Amino acid sequence: MKKFQLNADFPAELTQTRFFEAVLAAMPDYVYAFNRDHRFAYVNQVMQGLFGENIRLIGKNFEDLDYPVELAQKLHGYIEQVFITGETAEDEVFYTSPTGVSAYFNFSWGPVFNDSGEVELVVGISRDMTERRELEERIRESEARWRGLIETLAQSTWETDPDGYVVKDSPSWRAYTGQTLSEWLGEGWVNAIHPSQRTPALQQWKEVLKMGKDLDAELSLYHAATQTYRWTNVRATRVFDEKGNVVKWVGMNIDIEDRKRTEEARLESEDRFRSFVDTTTDVVYRMSPDWREMYLLNGRGFLKDVTHPDNTWIDVYIPLDEQAVVKNTINNAIKYKHMFELEHRVKRSDGYVGWLQSRAVPLLDKNGAIKEWLGASTDITHRRNVQEALQNFNVQLEQEVATRTIELQENKDLLQVTLNSSSDMIQVFRAVRDKDGKIIDFVWVLNNQAAEEIYGDVIGQSLLQNNPGVVEQGIFDNFVKVTETGASLQYEKHYVHEQFNGWFYQSVIKLNDGVATCTRDITERKEVELALQKSHDQLQSIFNTTLLQMSILQAIRNEDGEIDDFLITLVNKELEKETGRNDLVGKRYLHEYPGVKEAGLFGLIVKTVETGEPQSTEYYYPYEGFNKWFSCMFVKLNDGVVATNLDISAGKLAEEKVRQLESEQQLEIFRATLTTQEEERGRISESLHNGLGQLLYGIKLSLDNVAEEEATTDPEKFRGDLKYTQSLLSDAISETRRISHELMPAILEEFGLKAALKDVCDQLQKAVKISLSLKGFNNRLDKYLELAIFRTVQELLINVVKHAEAAEARAELTAANKGINIRVSDNGKGIQADKKGRPGIGLASIRNKVKLLNGNVKVLSGPAKGTTIEVEIPWANG
Repeated sequence: MKKFQLNADFPAELTQTRFFEAVLAAMPDYVYAFNRDHRFAYVNQVMQGLFGENIRLIGKNFEDLDYPVELAQKLHGYIEQVFITGETAEDEVFYTSPTGVSAYFNFSWGPVFNDSGEVELVVGISRDMTERRELEERIRESEARWRGLIETLAQSTWETDPDGYVVKDSPSWRAYTGQTLSEWLGEGWVNAIHPSQRTPALQQWKEVLKMGKDLDAELSLYHAATQTYRWTNVRATRVFDEKGNVVKWVGMNIDIEDRKRTEEARLESEDRFRSFVDTTTDVVYRMSPDWREMYLLNGRGFLKDVTHPDNTWIDVYIPLDEQAVVKNTINNAIKYKHMFELEHRVKRSDGYVGWLQSRAVPLLDKNGAIKEWLGASTDITHRRNVQEALQNFNVQLEQEVATRTIELQENKDLLQVTLNSSSDMIQVFRAVRDKDGKIIDFVWVLNNQAAEEIYGDVIGQSLLQNNPGVVEQGIFDNFVKVTETGASLQYEKHYVHEQFNGWFYQSVIKLNDGVATCTRDITERKEVELALQKSHDQLQSIFNTTLLQMSILQAIRNEDGEIDDFLITLVNKELEKETGRNDLVGKRYLHEYPGVKEAGLFGLIVKTVETGEPQSTEYYYPYEGFNKWFSCMFVKLNDGVVATNLDISAGKLAEEKVRQLESEQQLEIFRATLTTQEEERGRISESLHNGLGQLLYGIKLSLDNVAEEEATTDPEKFRGDLKYTQSLLSDAISETRRISHELMPAILEEFGLKAALKDVCDQLQKAVKISLSLKGFNNRLDKYLELAIFRTVQELLINVVKHAEAAEARAELTAANKGINIRVSDNGKGIQADKKGRPGIGLASIRNKVKLLNGNVKVLSGPAKGTTIEVEIPWANG
């Protein structure tokens, strides 16, 4: 084993021991070592800090440090295992340190060998994994909620032939609509749609069939049980045969009448299933189960941030006269385990008092107990100020209209200025009633500047005459409901009548015998969905452009929860190319490839799903006609895995060739080549993990931050987040292409040696003028020979660019009956030998590779005379 040596540039007084001590002390992880007696022989500062400065760890074992008995026995077993086998051991355990740190720690322990090859020490490194486990628990809870939702959505399912005609009965459709079988078949289903929507619905269906895309539409469908038309979400997708032809369409209908008719029910559904997406507009916080401690608060500049648990938060943030209301609302939320929701005053970070709309949801453990609360608050100071101003205006109007007309007008002007400062449309309407007291219309009483710019001078005019579309959209009924009941309403509407064409959010509150409204244009927020879809499409392109064979498998479990098989849910183009199949999606993994059990792969995939730990291996697969060696890796994704495969048969054949080499020198050279291949595999694996893997994880986190609500509340931040996400996607695509090109240049495999070498020359032309000549290469060579020639020329030209300081270079390749001649020359400064008179590492590497092919290398070079390198490779033409 080679000993570590410091560079000669290091000061003499900086010893090797001090250097390593400094490196280990700077690491954020827990680093330590055990001797043969299982006692600590070394700990870094982070490890010592876990136990406190008063406890000396060196020389102590687990029993001395009061480890729990079962945990100590388990750890002793791992240490002894490393001493006996000399192999690395890994696991994850829960431990509470003397300083009160309770966490899940993963560890990796490995051997340190002495000069005799015996294990002398066991070194280890540990890391706190608590946050990762908490995140996985939240993901599982979210998945369970969504599964329950999907199982209860559809009211009917159906299918058509490839041309979109119904040829098969759907009892669920006919039960919902009351149609007979003859009325349902063909295009008879159109007659169950509301008459005003039949023509556009049929046109949309024809367009979907023509374009070959999935259907996702909303329409009004006749409901036989209630004899009314109810809003329904209709979804349909294509089903393909093994040749990629559409064999039928399958669809389902989801009754969304309640969502359409009751906005409050829609908001409640959004709160329940989208969690905090609709609430994380400004301030985000975490609370203990009983709300006595605030774990974290991101005040976004509105409130003072909290980074450590704080039990004084209610006095810090809540005014004294507001605390009783806040505490009472908290107690009710805890008692019934429902959402905490309250509008209340708060002490802002600038010293003033503002208003927040706060919402928090409880996170429950598997026993139904509250683990913590996650909340978000929106700054509604401006809205409350406007509401208070409106209410004050109304009170003053009623009390002082007779005696204080002038003062009332001044107050009204002040209110108008306040309202005009808002970019939202703020309006006040008075009800118009008939002789029976029924509301038949509304007239304008007040418009702020934003509303007046759109409506003009409409004070005193009829709402229905100016905007008849409010009746069709249900807005008029909402105004009536608020006026009669006094209950406020908030809702979103897609309004395409009169001078409007977009999406709007409207808040309606009762004011005297009428309503006050605040309307905001949210069209931009709705368009966010298209931007998000574009980002997802770019992410899919990464999956399809890699040269690795990739697939996503979803576990199929039996009644006891055990994994029986996996469902193939997604494959990339490289896997389709390897298997020669494009029909794998939707198939069962074991059914299609039963050999994976014999090869041990099925058990490895199950282990990945059950433990959450990535698994990898190299294996020979002689089943289903493959007969190849592969390198694979499995990473857990929800209740399944992402699987990657790489054909390493060529590398395994190279290993076999080592055993056939008779010359000791050839054996050493070939071993060096194998080592280089393994290092290359390791580097590619590291690039996938540290480069592409981290970029994909960053994209996931960034997409989580790109919330639709943010588009309207903080457009600048939203654009920044979206731009950053797109930048990450571009980086991921570039990283994928770089790795793929390093594995095997696509142009070499598809278009041959001449095209690949021309591409290399074109890439290097900016630095040196390069000319290329090929003679005798009329037919394709063996794949390994083409790759060897390509890599040799590529490395020689790169050396010219990096080291020769040349203006021109020429690459000449000739294929004759007895062999292949490669000649690369330049007009640079010539090859400079090192201090010992030896050529550089790059040239030595080329010599070794050529020697494996029984070839030889000649070098002609001198100072300022340029360099000519000639490579001869034996080859039997024909």
